[in-house]
Amino acid sequence: MTLYKIGDICDLLTITPRTIRYYDQLGLLPNIKRSDGYTRLFDQHDIDMITSIRHLQKSESLPLSSIKERLFPKNLIGKNVILITDSFSQKLLPLSSDLTIIPFDETATRANQSKKLYQFLHSNQNKSTIYICFFHESLSPAYASIAKKFPDNSYFLYPLKHYGMSHYMISHYIYSNLSHFSNLEELHLVINRLITRGFSLCFLDSLNTYVSVQDQFKSHHDFLNCATDYHPVILSTNTSQSTVSFYANALDKVSDITIMIDTLLHKQKRYVQEACIFYSHSNHFANALKQDLANHCPNFSCSISKINNWPYTDNQVNFISII
Repeated sequence: MTLYKIGDICDLLTITPRTIRYYDQLGLLPNIKRSDGYTRLFDQHDIDMITSIRHLQKSESLPLSSIKERLFPKNLIGKNVILITDSFSQKLLPLSSDLTIIPFDETATRANQSKKLYQFLHSNQNKSTIYICFFHESLSPAYASIAKKFPDNSYFLYPLKHYGMSHYMISHYIYSNLSHFSNLEELHLVINRLITRGFSLCFLDSLNTYVSVQDQFKSHHDFLNCATDYHPVILSTNTSQSTVSFYANALDKVSDITIMIDTLLHKQKRYVQEACIFYSHSNHFANALKQDLANHCPNFSCSISKINNWPYTDNQVNFISII
C-alpha cells in the first residue's frame, strides 16, 4: 500500500493541511505513521477515513465529535483482549513470550487441532473476552474452522509468515501497547500496518554451515569450497523472501548494507515504527552496523538485542528488523 506525505493527500483530496492536522488533533486519523525524520505519513486507510469524515459532515451535518464517536466508538473499554498463539507457531515464528500459548500437537489432524484450540479458548472465554490470534500461516485452516463458534468481534486471526525477527517485534509491540487502544478498528489498523510494512534483512552464517561439498563434486580448482564460504543475505517481507546478496564477511560490507537499508526505507517514504538489530552470538556486526546507520542516516535510530535461547548454537545469524 502506497504511503503519502501531507502535500500528496492535500492534492489528492483537495483539502488543506490545516484541516488534516485538525482531524489528527481530534484523533480522527489514529493509525499514525511517521518516517525516521518524524514526517507524518498517510495511506489508503487514511484517505478512506478522510473521505468518510467529509461525507458525514456534508450528508448528515454531524460535528466532528459525533463523527469520531461513530467511526471510533470506545468498544475496547472493559474488554479483556488476549493475544493468542500456539506451541507449534511459537516454534516456527519468533513471537513474544508474553502471548498466551496453547499447547499444540503438530502431528495431529486438522480436526483435532481445531478441537484443542476451541476447547482452550472456550474454557477461558467470557462476555468481555476478545481473542487476537497470531499463528503460522500453515495452521490457518485449524484457526479458521472454529471462527463461527465465537460471537461477532471476539475472535480475530492474523496468519504470519516466517521472516526474521519482525514478528517478535510486532507481537511484543502490540502486547506492550494494548492499554493504549480504546477502539477495535484502530487496533486492527495498527496490527495490519505493522505486518504489511515490516521487513527483515537476515545475515546468515556461511553456506558451508548448511551444506557440505561432496568429494564427487570437487575439482582441482576447489571453487565450490570457496563459494560455500560466502554468507547469504536474505530480504524477508510479509509477501516474499529473496536472497539479495552474498558476502565473504558482512563486517567488511557494513557500508554497502547501510545503503541497502537506506534504499529499502526510501521505497516506503522512510516509514519506521521501530527498528532493532538482533544477534545470536557476537554483537560486533550489530554495533558496527548501528554506528554506520547513525552516520549515513542521522534520523534513523535502532536498538540492539541478543536473541534469547537461539536454538542453533553452531549457526550464527544477525537480523535487522523494521516494523
